[in-house]
Amino acid sequence: MATDSNLIDFADNPFGALLEIERRSRLVAGATGRGGETRGDWVGLGFRVGEHRFVVARDEVREVLVCPPLTRVPGARSWLRGLANVRGTLLPVTDLRYLLEGRMTGLYERMARIVVLRHPEVPAGFAVDEVYGFRQFAVGQRDEQAPEVPSGYRPFVNGAFSQNQEKWPVFSFYHLVEDEIFNDATDRELMA
Repeated sequence: MATDSNLIDFADNPFGALLEIERRSRLVAGATGRGGETRGDWVGLGFRVGEHRFVVARDEVREVLVCPPLTRVPGARSWLRGLANVRGTLLPVTDLRYLLEGRMTGLYERMARIVVLRHPEVPAGFAVDEVYGFRQFAVGQRDEQAPEVPSGYRPFVNGAFSQNQEKWPVFSFYHLVEDEIFNDATDRELMA
């Protein structure tokens, strides 16, 4: 895209217009020093499970949904709440709190959401109690020591970010879906 292009040049290309607006915004932010540096910042999606807040790297998240209707999977563990049809694609929905703490999330409560994973091999959605939206942190706000979190979450938390006197543990859905706890979804008692 040309540096001196007008947005009217993108009348037939709305996505191209958005990219041009983003490019211009980054140039202005870099020139003025306002809005934080774009390089060296870490962006994640803030969410809550029970009383605990976390962030997950933006690159691990494809989208956030209100919980669609679910079809139960026979013989699956209770934390695998069911399959959702999302625009013609079947999406397994896991109750994150039930998987890691043994307590269910109210899937259809007002603030509950499904965080859909962006993973090259594992389609998955995770029910959480609330999503706060994207959070931006400077690299200097990173702390390799995570605050105390329930034991089920610890293997999937890598450090934290501090902002406005609040700690945001960094949760990795990628590590979770590669762990045996997630990959053992068959309820053997029901199958016997």
